[in-house]
Amino acid sequence: MATRCKQDSQASNQQQNVLSSDLSAPEVKENMVIEFSRRTGMNIPFSRQCLEEYEWNANAALTAFETMNSAGKIPPEAFSV
Repeated sequence: MATRCKQDSQASNQQQNVLSSDLSAPEVKENMVIEFSRRTGMNIPFSRQCLEEYEWNANAALTAFETMNSAGKIPPEAFSV
């Protein structure tokens, strides 16, 4: 994907994850992707990419999304099905 969700921000990287579940279970990550997609309006591939770039730290990924989305840096295809 051409545009990355990740930003270089120490504050974002230091935030704690909203989920305390065992991330080694694939179904936990899938549920996180679905919830992240629901909250952001992004499609599944972009939601997964953003979470992966933040090492599955949902708070940091959401903060980065909000910052980049308000700056218009998320491509339109991130919101298409």
